[in-house]
Amino acid sequence: MGALLKDLFLNVLNMSITASYVILFVLLARLFLKKVPKIFSYSLWAVVLFRLVCPFSFSSVFSFFSLLKRSGMEFIPGDFSLFTNPQGNGGTYVIPKQSTSSLTDVNQIISGNPIAITNLKEKALFIISLIWALGLLSLIIYSIVSYVLLKRKINTAMPLDSKVYECENITSPFVLGIIKPMIYLPMALQENQRDYIIKHEEIHIKRLDYLVKPFAFLVLCIHWLNPLVWISFLLMNKDMEMSCDEHVLKEMGMDIKKAYSSSLLSLAVDRKIIGASPLAFGESNTKSRIKNVLNYRKPAFWVVVLGVLVICIISVGLMANPRKDTAEFVGVKIEEKKPEISSEIAAIVEDSLTSIMSSPLESSNPEDYIKANQNAYENIIKYGSEEALTYMLSQFREGNAEGLRGQIMMRLCKELLGQRNNVIDDTLSPEEWFSQLSIRQEIEMPDFVYSGDDPIERLVYDTEVQKHRSSRGGFTIVALHIFGSYEEGNKLKVFVTTYGSSYILYDKTLEQDGGSIIPAAITYTKNLDGSYTLEKYEQAKDGTYFGSSIREFCVMPSSGKKISGLSEKIFSHYGDYEDIIKLEHENLIKHLKVNNQNGVSLYQKRYKEPAELVPLTYDI
Repeated sequence: MGALLKDLFLNVLNMSITASYVILFVLLARLFLKKVPKIFSYSLWAVVLFRLVCPFSFSSVFSFFSLLKRSGMEFIPGDFSLFTNPQGNGGTYVIPKQSTSSLTDVNQIISGNPIAITNLKEKALFIISLIWALGLLSLIIYSIVSYVLLKRKINTAMPLDSKVYECENITSPFVLGIIKPMIYLPMALQENQRDYIIKHEEIHIKRLDYLVKPFAFLVLCIHWLNPLVWISFLLMNKDMEMSCDEHVLKEMGMDIKKAYSSSLLSLAVDRKIIGASPLAFGESNTKSRIKNVLNYRKPAFWVVVLGVLVICIISVGLMANPRKDTAEFVGVKIEEKKPEISSEIAAIVEDSLTSIMSSPLESSNPEDYIKANQNAYENIIKYGSEEALTYMLSQFREGNAEGLRGQIMMRLCKELLGQRNNVIDDTLSPEEWFSQLSIRQEIEMPDFVYSGDDPIERLVYDTEVQKHRSSRGGFTIVALHIFGSYEEGNKLKVFVTTYGSSYILYDKTLEQDGGSIIPAAITYTKNLDGSYTLEKYEQAKDGTYFGSSIREFCVMPSSGKKISGLSEKIFSHYGDYEDIIKLEHENLIKHLKVNNQNGVSLYQKRYKEPAELVPLTYDI
């Protein structure tokens, strides 16, 4: 749960940092848009909202973020705690096998132990993530409570028509409601004032501003730690109101400027009432709005066209991510930065290697050193990962991989490379292994797509591919044995045993990344257009609950009536599922052929036997 919270917070933080650049750009753009209709500056806030809620976007050389000379939009990496450089004392430390007390941890931090510092930063990140989550929850609770209190204030409101109400408990008009927005007016408004204000609020409803503001407030709750988002929320509301004022003038004529301004002045907002609820909004920023109304001039056609063009260009530039590859545009070359190796990772590798080579001194077998110092060996893999691999390969290039040091680094590199290691000869020395090394590159492949005509099978294949997709990447292959499909009302329930597996292709070497054979019951809801939406996915439980869980889901989709004999069919097939193992292999071969991947071999690990490359035959 803690790891999930930290990952969520880091994702929000990255979006918030990205959006901060966009906010600063919009604030600058607003200075140049003072003399143009406010609808243009109001439109720009949509880009800010996009950046605050969407963690991904399209890439383009037209991205304004290219000016930052970044190849990506991840400002804070997911494992950010490993990417800072603590200032240690420059000495050598031994990675502890286990901390025995808090005093030991403090001493390790003082001495500059990167792992101890990393653990401290992990705890700090969790605390900050928890504070963020509590703040988010508090703001949401506040908005709900304030909405309920405001609803109580308008309980005595009297209807003027189907959408307009008068209420004696309020001093300013506002719109309230999500599904059915209503206009609420204070009592004793003059007739001309009422007409202006109703028109203003009707424009809010017509433009869906009553949905925009609550959504914007929800986004503000998520990014509440960022002060620029608070500024954006206030300015967006200001631009929203001013653009709405301008629309009123456009529809009712320029000759109402003075009367309309007088209405705004007499209805200056009591912010303690309306400002208390983000789901209601009324007439705020009175002084600046009156000034804007009096200075407003209907723009010429060419100004509107030019404004739309400029807004579109700015929006695309701010929404697009920079290209990740090297690109040239207008004579400016944008190069992807090469990965840097932090001094912390280098320290982890070097100190761990020193620890491993320290004992047993009487042995000449590298495996004895690794077994005797397993924790130090695993620390390199656990804390260093890809960056440790990059560092050790650089040591090979620089000639710092001789003797025992080279043997240990070679074993570490092989383990970190996995199937990317093209050298399969285990008799080579470290120098010979590195000279023959050509790291296999992953070939991206799409997931398997069912090509048959059966609509039920196509539906289930799509579902199972999604369910078996690996978080490590690669592509997914599934094979099915369908026992039956049952419709009841607008429900469809399919009973199936699935073999799903993920694969990663490195050049011509295919690595299987796990696989499972699972009986399941999948319930869909039929839509009006004939399509289906996944409603429920039930799969057999492990261990002693396996049989009872299958019997439990072998029922009709709506009535829950038991389907006679179905569970027995599933049990019988589970005792001999060679058919779906064969089908999964066939689907894999078909998928490789469809994607023009020929001559591929499957890397197979064998228990207590050397692994081997098995060529895949294409004779199906």
